[in-house]
Amino acid sequence: MTTQTLSMPKMAETRLVQFFISAHEGSRLLSLNAWAMVLAFGICSVMQLIDAREFNGISLWVKPGKFYISMAVHFFTVAWALSLVEAKHRTSRLVMWMSAALVFCAWAEHAYITYRAAMGEASHFNVGTPLNSALYSTMAVFAIILVVAPAVIGFKLWREHRQNLWTQSVAIGFGFSAVLAIIVGMTLGGNSSHWIGGDLTDATGLPIFKWSTTGGDLRVSHFIGLHTMQAVPFSALSGKRSVVWGTAIVMVVLTTLTYVQALNGVPLFRM
Repeated sequence: MTTQTLSMPKMAETRLVQFFISAHEGSRLLSLNAWAMVLAFGICSVMQLIDAREFNGISLWVKPGKFYISMAVHFFTVAWALSLVEAKHRTSRLVMWMSAALVFCAWAEHAYITYRAAMGEASHFNVGTPLNSALYSTMAVFAIILVVAPAVIGFKLWREHRQNLWTQSVAIGFGFSAVLAIIVGMTLGGNSSHWIGGDLTDATGLPIFKWSTTGGDLRVSHFIGLHTMQAVPFSALSGKRSVVWGTAIVMVVLTTLTYVQALNGVPLFRM
């Protein structure tokens, strides 16, 4: 009698590792900068342990840490998307310019957020002086570029491979994400706060995300809108266009519902 053992899949064969390999093939620039963002996230995590200062009721290093890891995911997603097409399309002038814009705007914005955190000051909605107002406005422009550039890249990939479900899902996901993020982002800027009612502190917020549990919080819809660019392409694993479009519609509905919920001062969850 013989026994058959099931071996663990080799690391190189796992989907996650293959994703990172594909991202590196798609854009070495974006992939390397994504890993640098992961490193910066790690540094912020360590700073939370050695720096006891707080802002809005939590460690002042939480916010830059969240931005770094979010941007790492952003970069990895765009780099992976570029692996779906031939090298000549990845290195086109448009793609190279959009990729360079992503890297520049991301590091400029994150350097500003990190500097403000180190000073124990707010980075967003900090318009108390003409200089602060100008810097905040510049950061807002960079934020728009960070969501528009992937949409432009997604459209180019779709134009080059119109019948490919993966490139279609990228174009849909990146495009919808840009529109949703800009709409919610403009509301955030106009409101001069992500809170609408409730306790104006992150101390009573949800674990990890710190979204308000006592009032409306526009960060919820902003998060869902931004991550439409991952959810929709992921749905292409189904191999069905109906699932891709269905996922896009669900993400739009969820963003809209949580957006309206926040505007009415209602938290996602009460705790």
